[in-house]
Amino acid sequence: MVPIKTPLIVAHRGASGDAPENTLLSIQTGIVSQADIIEFDVQLTKDQEVVLFHDRSLQRITGSSAAIGDMTLAQLQSLDVGTWMHPKFKQTRIPTLQDALHLSNGYPLIVEIKPSANDSGRVLETKVLDLLDDYPALDPGYISVRDEATLQWFKNHDSRHRIALMQKLRPTDEFLAMAKGLDLDIIQIRSALFGENDYAQLSDLRSQCFVFWGDSPQQWQYLCNQPVTGVFTNYPALMRGYLQLQQFSAELQPIEQ
Repeated sequence: MVPIKTPLIVAHRGASGDAPENTLLSIQTGIVSQADIIEFDVQLTKDQEVVLFHDRSLQRITGSSAAIGDMTLAQLQSLDVGTWMHPKFKQTRIPTLQDALHLSNGYPLIVEIKPSANDSGRVLETKVLDLLDDYPALDPGYISVRDEATLQWFKNHDSRHRIALMQKLRPTDEFLAMAKGLDLDIIQIRSALFGENDYAQLSDLRSQCFVFWGDSPQQWQYLCNQPVTGVFTNYPALMRGYLQLQQFSAELQPIEQ
């Protein structure tokens, strides 16, 4: 058998290419797709409940210009967040983090923290840790954050879960220097900002590296040849099939004498 490099498959916002993102349906689809890790975003509602949602505004998903933080949980859960993707997903609802954890039932997760500008008391971060108290360690998943201050807050308040810093739109050289200076356990990079020479620099770090994102065989082939731990994808079932096909093809190669 000829081994091939197979990074972990991260179902981005659940299996968001096949089901409405950040919903119980996308999480369940990601699990059925044999993703190694399920990723989703969490925000705080007006009445300080933790829900799964990516955008600050409801505009893209529901057509409303309201912000997540300006609406109560009851108001948000009255909204349809499935029809925008396809009529067959009509009446899909925004789940709470508690709902998602119950459905995930110990599955590895990446929980992306999306704090609001008016949450100066770290209410979201505190509530996330409280809800994770009875959940197994997220490993090989982690909690992902956007800034150094939030990274430090979690390191000061949480010893159970790994914390990752996201590159977001930071220039690659600047981000790699930051990662090296902070001696991070995990970094989350953007493939669109990384070139061949940038990937080569990852060997200078002790960090595990998760890359956002890859959705095609060409992207998966390229990323499998890079020093990355995991790959975010909107199509975990397709990526799983691709990796299995690559392994099968490698096993068929004749052994050199």
